[in-house]
Amino acid sequence: MSQSKVNSSIVIAGALLVSLNAQAANWSDTSIGIRHGERFAEPGAGPRITKSMFNFTHVGGDSYGGNYFTVDTIVSDSQDHAVEGTDGAQEIYGFYQRTVPFSVLGVNARTYDYLSQISVLARVDLGSKNTAFGSRPRKYRLGFEIPVPITTGFWSFSVAGYKETNYNGFTGQAVSFDPTWSVGSAWSIPLGPGSFGGFVSATGAKGKDGFGNETKTELMARVTYLVDIAGSGFNVGVGYQAWRNMFGNDESLDSTGGSRESAPMLMTEYHF
Repeated sequence: MSQSKVNSSIVIAGALLVSLNAQAANWSDTSIGIRHGERFAEPGAGPRITKSMFNFTHVGGDSYGGNYFTVDTIVSDSQDHAVEGTDGAQEIYGFYQRTVPFSVLGVNARTYDYLSQISVLARVDLGSKNTAFGSRPRKYRLGFEIPVPITTGFWSFSVAGYKETNYNGFTGQAVSFDPTWSVGSAWSIPLGPGSFGGFVSATGAKGKDGFGNETKTELMARVTYLVDIAGSGFNVGVGYQAWRNMFGNDESLDSTGGSRESAPMLMTEYHF
């Protein structure tokens, strides 16, 4: 499948999911935003890459659980260049996540109060990038989401089984990684005039990559602080993203330093 067809499939699938969720949702929130920084990294290309990330996110809940859809369109500078010429690469990456609480599956909330709040979690990630490597990740997770009781905002943990496939343009072959595990946590908590949000995730080693190297446990974290300007829905703030063994690459084998990221960023979001 061509790059443009892959990108279109992600966008069309997301639009359909958002439309269906909006019709059935008891509540929902939709936002568009931009993240920008000059210290992002890319395996084989090195650190200190300038990237602008244009985001669309839709989250909502219905009588049977919750939906989360997000997609980034990412534009790099020429250090991370496209397959043809010296222009910066373009990437699209998104995922859809569905959660269904145990209470919906028949667990009696009065007898098992906390257990009934745990949800079954299913998530699918899709991506595509127009570099020589030609990344086309497909990631699948199935597990559980566990809420953390807090007074305001939300906080949750997740644990899941994980399976990934990808494509290696240098060898011209698809890559099917070994099944592994994935754990994570996400939160958004009011703090002062704004909101402190973010996530952390860890994905286990998944066998050999497309070059025959053993993969490593991948660690990623993003923290943000955003302030809603005069209750308008327009948020501005800052963020920081850290990534170790990016995409499972062994960072000790990457002489460019591009498999380890430490990236501050400026951010804007508009919620409607």
